Amino acid sequence: MNEPGLEPVSRRLFLRKGLILGGAAAVVGPAFLAACGGSSDAEVFARSAGTTAAPTIPATSAPAGSTTSAAAKATALAAVAELAISFTYTASGGNVKNPYIGVWVEDASGAMVDTVELWLQSGKGERWWNELRRWNNQEATRVGAGGVPTAQTVTGATRRPGSYDIAWSCSNYDGMKCAPGSYFLCIEASREHGPYGLIREPLDLDAKGFEKALTPNGELTAAKVTYRA
Repeated sequence: MNEPGLEPVSRRLFLRKGLILGGAAAVVGPAFLAACGGSSDAEVFARSAGTTAAPTIPATSAPAGSTTSAAAKATALAAVAELAISFTYTASGGNVKNPYIGVWVEDASGAMVDTVELWLQSGKGERWWNELRRWNNQEATRVGAGGVPTAQTVTGATRRPGSYDIAWSCSNYDGMKCAPGSYFLCIEASREHGPYGLIREPLDLDAKGFEKALTPNGELTAAKVTYRA
């Protein structure tokens, strides 16, 4: 009477004995192993010979988005980087007071990076700073956080309505070149008995130059920037 499982076990015992006698390795081929129970018999061979099959290690790949390039990402804009800024202040009416104008740069979070130009009425001190609403608030926040006040060194006399060209060196308050990234250019204007205007436009500064027209606001018109990388 044949009992279930008896025949495969007998074959494995035969294989074990054959390995011990040293002759089985020469006569047992893959077809024979398959007939004797497939991979289970192969395991018998491995165990009987005192060996263990090496584990299969799946191939791995670099994480998505990673790079092995030796070139590190630039941490600062090029020394020659510069932002040329032009705008026109157009005022209407009879007795036009010279406008108060501020031009500055903020980072992507809205924090001040540098004040480029500040035109306030001479001899009035801080009395008129709040006429430039956003600049005044941003400067107060920066100084309150420990920043060094720079308005006294940047402020110049007011100027008559007209067209102006100024430049920003793409450096921060410490005189260090800014890192590549997203920024906001702000041009703010206010005058007595006149409208208030603020242009605040996003700019992406990197290794590629560009020219961009800015949306006019109030009496600030014909504004544009040219970035030289």
